[in-house]
Amino acid sequence: IDTVLSLKGRGYTAPIRAISRHGHLPQRFSPPSPMPPVLSVEEKWKLSSAIERLRPSDGDWHSRMASLRAITPSLWRNSDHKDRSRFLRHLRSYWDVHRHQMAPEISDKISRWIEEGSLRITAGRIQSVEARNHGAKVTFRNRKTGLTEPLSVDHVINCIGIEGNYAKMKHPLIASLRNQRLIRPDPLGLGIEVTRDGRVGTRERGSHQEPFRL
Repeated sequence: IDTVLSLKGRGYTAPIRAISRHGHLPQRFSPPSPMPPVLSVEEKWKLSSAIERLRPSDGDWHSRMASLRAITPSLWRNSDHKDRSRFLRHLRSYWDVHRHQMAPEISDKISRWIEEGSLRITAGRIQSVEARNHGAKVTFRNRKTGLTEPLSVDHVINCIGIEGNYAKMKHPLIASLRNQRLIRPDPLGLGIEVTRDGRVGTRERGSHQEPFRL
C-alpha cells in the first residue's frame, strides 16, 4: 500500500500490477464500539481457542480485534510451538489485514484505483524475474487458476520488507552475534528468542556479558 501511494504521489500513471501470495488488502478502519473484554489474561488462552472464542456473531470484528490489543503478548506466550506454527501457516495473512487496517481515506483511494484499472492485485507466487532491455519478464503462478503466467513490466519493486528470520540474515553484525551464540534465532523465524524480562535467549547463561534486547 505504501509503495502504491508513493508512486501515485509522484505522478506515476502507468498501470500497477501487485502480486502477493494471498492477494489480501488491509481492511478499512472503523472505530470499534466499547465492549467488555472477551478474554482475560488470567484464563491463559491459547491462540487457537482464543480466535474461535472471538468469532463475532454480530459482524463487529473491529471491536473484537481491538479487545485483543492488551492481551496479544500473553496469548502468544501461552501457546506452544505447534499452536504458533499453525497460526502462522493458516491465519497470519488474515490476522495481518484485520489487525493492521487502512485509514478510510487511503482505503477510498485504493478502491478507486482498482475500479479504474490502474491498480490490479493478484494472488500468486513469483517464479522468476528475467531482466530485459526495457524492463523485465516476470513469471508467476496464479493462486486462483493454478496456471503459470508471464508478465512484461517496466519496473519490479520488492515490497516484502525486511528479513525477520535471524537464522538467514547475512548482515555481519547479526552473523557475528549468531556465531558467538550471543543470540538465538526464533525457531519460527520471528526475530530472536528473549525471556519475559528482555534477556536474549542464548544457550549459555550466567555470563556477565549476557545481552538484553532494547
